[in-house]
Amino acid sequence: MSGGRGLVMPGLGESPLPGFPLEDCPETLPDLSGHRSLAARVLQRDPEIYAALRSRRTAGGVPFALAIKAAVDDVNCGTPIGLVAGDAECYETFAAVFNPALEAFLEGPLGTQQPRALDPCGLEAGTIDPSGGSRVLSVRLRLARNLAGLSFPSACSADERCEVERLLVHAMSEFNGALKGEYFPLAGSTSHSAKPVGMAQEDSRRLQAKGMLFQEPKTSTKLAMGLGRDWPEARGVFLSDDGGLGAWVNEEEHMQLICMESGDSVRVAFERLCSAERSLALALQQAGHGFASSDRLGVLTALPERLGTGLSISIRLRLPKLATDAQRLAGLCAAGGLQVSARAPGGVVEVTNKVCLGVSEVDLMNAVTGGGARLVA
Repeated sequence: MSGGRGLVMPGLGESPLPGFPLEDCPETLPDLSGHRSLAARVLQRDPEIYAALRSRRTAGGVPFALAIKAAVDDVNCGTPIGLVAGDAECYETFAAVFNPALEAFLEGPLGTQQPRALDPCGLEAGTIDPSGGSRVLSVRLRLARNLAGLSFPSACSADERCEVERLLVHAMSEFNGALKGEYFPLAGSTSHSAKPVGMAQEDSRRLQAKGMLFQEPKTSTKLAMGLGRDWPEARGVFLSDDGGLGAWVNEEEHMQLICMESGDSVRVAFERLCSAERSLALALQQAGHGFASSDRLGVLTALPERLGTGLSISIRLRLPKLATDAQRLAGLCAAGGLQVSARAPGGVVEVTNKVCLGVSEVDLMNAVTGGGARLVA
């Protein structure tokens, strides 16, 4: 159990998950033969990277050991890259491992300027299925953001996590119109004075039914990354009154905005996401804060797979014939920059963009919409 009740599972309390030490990296890199993450391959190919970085920390105190712990501990690492950033500076201080791992993930060189266009005016199509049929079941957009000047969830202190919650909940309280809603701290969290023991059971059931409730990390990869520390304190879910907008606070990133629409309403979902992000950025700016970003890498995230736009686009499609041909489906997805992320009975397939970096938000939306259109054609 977590939240101070009974036994605390390893990785969900104050202490890190046992395994590779966080404070003092051993002089010799552990044997990473057979480890599948891109970071493990980079380190195994060039041990000098480890030798040069093993004693380094960012100015905020994040050690190199945290960045690579999951890649070292977990042979079958649960993320492709296998690295985690504890703060914004990790991407520069530990660039010798982050850059080659990112280039392997992108299958090409890193750019020098991340394009940005979080603007629905640039959408080329408002829907995915040109026939207007029912093959598109839902669209789900998720936008990751972290606050500048504060450690990311993988490395933040308990006080920092509470400060992130306070700042974001206050900023979301400024929402109005269709964005207006309520914040629900996770059950057992004591940090939010309006709900000092967290959300009620009926709220938990309602959020679960809407697909808006997140749970503690259970995989060794996420636990090794430090994403479960002090669970569930200072974590929660915002939900708009109409259920169309959600936000996860202090899950894997400081915040992930979520817009989900039934059917083929791509434009509606993206317009709402853009509006919510703009409102949040303005409210945070007025409070003297902003989102972590860089010219080179765009939005800075704890999980490097989300760098650039921080935008994940998931589309659930009904493809009864194509779903039976896994090889052809995978090939069509790859050609459109997509990957199959889930399957369900009845030929239902969920596809998601693979990368977020090197392309603007609206161009990514157009690419995924076009790829989805080719799948239903």
